[in-house]
Amino acid sequence: MKIKNNLDLVQSYVMTTAKYDFSVHEKRIMYRIIEVLQAKTKGLKLNYDYSMQEDLFGPTQFSLPIKCFLAHENDKNYEPVKKALISLRNKGFEYEDSEAWGYYGIIEQPIIEKRSDTVKFTVTPLLMKSFLDFSKGHRKYELKTAMAFESHYAMRFYELFSGKTEPITYKIDELKKIFGVEHKYKNRPTNFVNKVIVRAQKELDKHSPYSFKYTLIKTGRKYSMVTFKPYFIPENRDEDLETKELSKKVSIAWDFSSETIRDLKDKFLFTDVGIQYNRDLLKEAVNNEMFIEWCTDINGMVRKYNIKNVSGFFISEVKKRLINKDGPNSQLIEDIKKRIGNG
Repeated sequence: MKIKNNLDLVQSYVMTTAKYDFSVHEKRIMYRIIEVLQAKTKGLKLNYDYSMQEDLFGPTQFSLPIKCFLAHENDKNYEPVKKALISLRNKGFEYEDSEAWGYYGIIEQPIIEKRSDTVKFTVTPLLMKSFLDFSKGHRKYELKTAMAFESHYAMRFYELFSGKTEPITYKIDELKKIFGVEHKYKNRPTNFVNKVIVRAQKELDKHSPYSFKYTLIKTGRKYSMVTFKPYFIPENRDEDLETKELSKKVSIAWDFSSETIRDLKDKFLFTDVGIQYNRDLLKEAVNNEMFIEWCTDINGMVRKYNIKNVSGFFISEVKKRLINKDGPNSQLIEDIKKRIGNG
């Protein structure tokens, strides 16, 4: 199943196992926050116009077009997004492990600018920390698949089981807490199974590269636990993403000379992981007859304008030059001068 403009999101395990009950549209807003953060930390540019203004001592403001929170490009009904923003403003989520308990507020000051159909909101430092906390591990899943689900339960199970094949057992009461429905289905565990687990399973079977089988376990006469056996559905996996994933397992030395690798690391501060992540773009750039000249020019700009995110700047510049094929971007240089006050 080929999907255009897809990518794998990497989500912290803290977020994956947090206790909350979000609607589908609330989850889509959360997915976009993760997408922006992932792009920002890797120095990449998103498909959508966005901005992220960071404050070292306060909230971070996000600005994204409202259309990116909808599952389908032709969807013009923005009302569910507005309701989701209000709901996220008024709720938080709970996280607890063996070491700590915490309660996180979600967003503040949601605004929709009507002329531009732009959504703005702020995220508190505590929640930003949880988004970027990978100390407990992470989960990887396809953005477009997650955005397209119609059930928020399917979204949660997809996050939990994506990339996993080993069995895992949950207490039903524990799972209800993770999903934020501990006050529902109190007397009939089978109702929780039918309305949450079975419903999610059907949607995952149909659309997701990962689904699961399950077995109910009794304590006495009552079902108390569920053992899940996740499994991979190759025909539901995005072919392009799978190809990229496989290519990451191949040494970068297959595609780049030792001299090129050394230059990327020494001059533009790339790591092996950074080269792997941008492998396709770098291969295209290296094969361009202007590549050496581009490197010299970009290295000069880095030094002259004291660029901080060197590898991210290099990727951004290479993208522009591959598109324009006309050398330095003079407008970008002017923009840099203005930002650093040298214009």
